[in-house]
Amino acid sequence: MKVTRQSNFALLAGASALALSSAGPAAVAQEDPEAERRTLSKVLVTTQKKQESIQDVPIAVSAFDPDALERLNIETGSDLQFNIPNFGSTQGNFSAGGISIRGIINAAVGASSDAAVGTHTNGVSSSGSTLLETEFYDVERIEVLRGPQGTLYGRNATGGVVNAITRKPDLEEFNASLEGSYGEYNNQKLNGHINVPLGTNFAARIAGTYLKRDGYSDAILPDGSKEDVDGRDLWAIRGTLAGELTEKASFWIMAERYEEDSTRTRSTKQLCTKDTRPFPYNQGCVPYEVDGLGYALDSSGNPVQVSPGFGTVDTSGTLGGVLAASLGLYPAFGTDSNAGATTSTNLREFETNILPTFEAESTTVQAEFQYEFDNDLTFTFLASYNENFREFTDDYNKGIGTTAFEVTALTPDLDGDGDGDWPGLEAFGASPTPVDSRLRTPADTLLATDLSNSDYETTSLEARVQSDFDGDFNFTLGALKLDTIGETNYFVFFNTAEALGVATGLPSDRTYFLSRSPYKLDALGVFGEAYWDATENLQWTLGLRYTNDQKRQEDTPSLLLEAPGPGGAFNDPVGTQNGFYQAGPAQEADFEEVTGRFGFDYQAGAFAFTDDSLLYANISRGYKGGGINPPQSAGLSEVSNTFDPEFINAFEVGSKSTLFGGAGVMNLAAFYYDYEGYQISSIVNRTSVNQNVDATVLGFEAEFYYQVTDNFRIDSTLGLLDSELADQDPLLDTYDQTGGDPNWVVAKDLGTTQNCIIPAATAAAIVGTANSLASCGIDANGDGSVDLSDPAENPFGAQEGIPVDVSGNELPLAPNVTISIGAEYAFALNDAWDMSIRGDFYHRGEVYSRIFNLEADRIDAFQNANAAIQFTNDTSQLELEFYVKNLLEDDQITNQYLTDASSGLFTNTFLLEPRQFGVRLKKQW
Repeated sequence: MKVTRQSNFALLAGASALALSSAGPAAVAQEDPEAERRTLSKVLVTTQKKQESIQDVPIAVSAFDPDALERLNIETGSDLQFNIPNFGSTQGNFSAGGISIRGIINAAVGASSDAAVGTHTNGVSSSGSTLLETEFYDVERIEVLRGPQGTLYGRNATGGVVNAITRKPDLEEFNASLEGSYGEYNNQKLNGHINVPLGTNFAARIAGTYLKRDGYSDAILPDGSKEDVDGRDLWAIRGTLAGELTEKASFWIMAERYEEDSTRTRSTKQLCTKDTRPFPYNQGCVPYEVDGLGYALDSSGNPVQVSPGFGTVDTSGTLGGVLAASLGLYPAFGTDSNAGATTSTNLREFETNILPTFEAESTTVQAEFQYEFDNDLTFTFLASYNENFREFTDDYNKGIGTTAFEVTALTPDLDGDGDGDWPGLEAFGASPTPVDSRLRTPADTLLATDLSNSDYETTSLEARVQSDFDGDFNFTLGALKLDTIGETNYFVFFNTAEALGVATGLPSDRTYFLSRSPYKLDALGVFGEAYWDATENLQWTLGLRYTNDQKRQEDTPSLLLEAPGPGGAFNDPVGTQNGFYQAGPAQEADFEEVTGRFGFDYQAGAFAFTDDSLLYANISRGYKGGGINPPQSAGLSEVSNTFDPEFINAFEVGSKSTLFGGAGVMNLAAFYYDYEGYQISSIVNRTSVNQNVDATVLGFEAEFYYQVTDNFRIDSTLGLLDSELADQDPLLDTYDQTGGDPNWVVAKDLGTTQNCIIPAATAAAIVGTANSLASCGIDANGDGSVDLSDPAENPFGAQEGIPVDVSGNELPLAPNVTISIGAEYAFALNDAWDMSIRGDFYHRGEVYSRIFNLEADRIDAFQNANAAIQFTNDTSQLELEFYVKNLLEDDQITNQYLTDASSGLFTNTFLLEPRQFGVRLKKQW
């Protein structure tokens, strides 16, 4: 396929399968001019690496061109969910966002965990999913494939693929555009492009975007003032050169730069149902109603579940609170630094000691060369290089403490108010932390901040050969070599940890938590599909893929509060900085697998009530490589360094039909997934531990688009899911370590500030005694840990916990229903101007955030509605639009994340963007 004046780049745009526009005269030949105007336009995609109608592709796929993106106000990958069945997107807890398709999402945590849904730019796998954060601009189209992929794309994906295809230069004519919009929150956005032919065989295109807006959320600072946060300030520019070297050889090369410096929050709000039990039986936050030292029970003897509320964390059992008490900064163990504190019940308002920051930079260079041989073979070579850096900083606790420090040698009264003030490390002659903690000094209460960043370089080379024979047999064959190197870091800073460092002489770099994951991936894939036309209407497809992923991660355990040398748990050399100590050889894991797809499609023609139908069925095996668990803290030596791959045995049947003489389209799909080894993560002892579970998913999808009259059209989608975890061994829930058993009580291990459980009778006997301070056991050997199997170290009968049966529970973020419906009415105002009115409504059913499916994990169903009025002047090439997004604005929660026991088990929440009114003006030349 060449970059020629055949306007291939323009032809590939197509119209969105979800927002099809009225066809022009060339859409479908009709003798009746009235019927011709009511025919939906033909959607051309390259889903199968060749140009074809979307109705001829035997895969569940949706596509959006620039007109559809504008009409539906799809500005980022997050907006796609409102127009695709069984598709979801949300921000994640550790910088990156998450995309789910048919209930499949990457639930593993770690640098080496692969994406479940592949995100691609021009068919190249992206390094880090920035699709949810960056703006779509000057794109040819967005294609979304649902279901396991791998035989057509360079990287495996168990859920599906989102492919953003940028516009390439037009060799024939000059054209340009400039678009500006202004909306609520002082939202200012500019998009534009210039396309310039260079002679007869070459052209250049430059496009860019700029966005600046105020924040959606309010940060309440310690002095009571409020600051807007969650704002954006970003720009991106892309240049592309394309041309025909000969009649058979063509190329394009693209370079893009993106930068952002914003006040985006990593999570919008923290929720907690405050635990009111005495220390050390206090978790910070609880999933059940509390009764004495245990939980309140209903008439069936089960704990009474609660949803996370707008309470504050009881910090007495958190790492920061225990350190404060051990240093005498609080008068006694059991002191809650948030005693009496309240939080706003507004999900977009939170208390904080610092303003959040978000910085991102990305540089991408891509090039494609294509050669068409005389024997109907086409060779394509695609090369890409990407540098990607992203960093969040935020208040870890999102709260303002009420209990001040005692006046001590570590916390002198610096402001004369009678309270103790932590002056910072440097006040005691200590070195500052190597990374700016942003901890406010002096501070008279417990403070904590965190920092999450990633920095990667990715190079990929892909080669493909495709046939376009006149006979019954054709094929696509490709190979990919991808290399990624970089690291992911997560820091948590505590001012009480710094105080302990001064008191014990620890180096400053040992006074914060750091999970540092230097990571390298060498990936090789060989993939392809063969197509056999058994008859004029019946085609068989066989796809195969070979994958070899070699993953390497340095063994860099966190050295939080670990003394260097023999005094520390890791016995690391004196002077080794936190996060850089190598506890052993680099951890390596190789994953090799052969997977494939087999199916058929049948052009049924006029079938039942349809004018034309494609029927298809596929069997495929999806694959997502295993990985290496993040660096482990002391006391987690029994946890496996690696976690296993996951597989999906997928069965799908579907149809794609044309209705009403071409005025309507109806696409249906039904599928069943046998899910093996679904990768999930939980936080244990401040470390992400990934495990594998099995599940099944049964689903149905319907898309219906109808140009009812010349002026009126409707678009609708329906997605249904029934996900269920298979029978398997019980798992330990860190939020409910008693497993709901009233004979046990949660207790705090002072050595790790993790939780254990002890018999309720034992807890009642020792409450208020000195023994209660060591309720999870006694460190008899002085090695920093407790052996629960040793009676001498475990006099209270403590256990890690009681695993619970998760069989039959739902997968996380797998809604049982998604519905979208849109309607548009267009008409001519006069000879120059046309007007269209459009409204869209979306509903997502309730979901759970974790596989344990507690009430505390439940996320309510939500709705979203958009509306727009657009005026178009084709002669002057002007567009004017007034729009509103999220008209209902009910602070929809898209996801939530349960944190570690040493932090108090609070829940971070992530929201949709709020309601926004705006106006957009576009001029084209």
